Amino acid sequence: MDPSIRHYLRDDVGREISRFCSGRWVAAECYSRSGRRVFYRYREDGAPLTISEPADIKRLINRLGSRKLRTIYGSANIYRKLERKEDLSARENILMSTPSWDVDGSLDEIHLIKEAAKIMIEALRAEGVEKSLYLIWSGRGLHIHVNERAISEEIWRRDPLRVSFAIVEYVLRKVRGDLTRVCEKSKASDRRLKIENIIDVQRVFTAPLSLHRELDLVAVTINPDDLDGFELEWAEPDRFKYWKDWHELEEGEADELAMKALEQVKGDERTKAHAERAETSAPIASPTRPVGRFQVMG
Repeated sequence: MDPSIRHYLRDDVGREISRFCSGRWVAAECYSRSGRRVFYRYREDGAPLTISEPADIKRLINRLGSRKLRTIYGSANIYRKLERKEDLSARENILMSTPSWDVDGSLDEIHLIKEAAKIMIEALRAEGVEKSLYLIWSGRGLHIHVNERAISEEIWRRDPLRVSFAIVEYVLRKVRGDLTRVCEKSKASDRRLKIENIIDVQRVFTAPLSLHRELDLVAVTINPDDLDGFELEWAEPDRFKYWKDWHELEEGEADELAMKALEQVKGDERTKAHAERAETSAPIASPTRPVGRFQVMG
């Protein structure tokens, strides 16, 4: 059996991927016999691809046939329903959108990736968010996620994309200077360290325990308290180690942060910290932009 297929048939892998992807629009990246990368985003009947239980992954593998499943992604947005393509373009169908930060760097500078992530974690904890945080090793960096259910339903009703974007932007602005100082230490020739706000309507994340699209690494979940001890060996496919309680949260824990962010972040400018400078760049892709290609984070 192909190693990637064997990986996705594991009970723990199926459980964690389906736990994360439930309610999200899913993309499956696979390789054809000729080695061409192919994305699957819809079912045979035209409905958006979804994964709600481990059996859905097995059905996907069977559907792909000779095309080898490599990576599974889930949208930042969580939807009320995903029964037809039109459900993706209905703003009122979005229930929540996971606030997330992408710390992207080089495998030669994992220590800097961890240093930057710790700055973000401490900033979130200072805002009262601690029990609803989890990390995912993205392959060449870390995704820092706030569990979307730590924000009350009445806040999400305001505008899920706006809420998520404002939280990410607010925290980045607070620690931009500290992040820039870490980024300035980055000298990697292949991939200098950067942290940015790239939340938009098309954003997707590598699902927990999915395989990286290029590297032979698993997207393992990490307890923020264990970040100092993280080693790349944790993500090796044959012996990966992950945090099983990544989905735990405290309801309402991020409400105060969300309200503060909505009050202070009014525009669509986004912050980016990188090796040369920290900057405020052009407006984000509007949340009202038509849904088309996925924008992959990590």
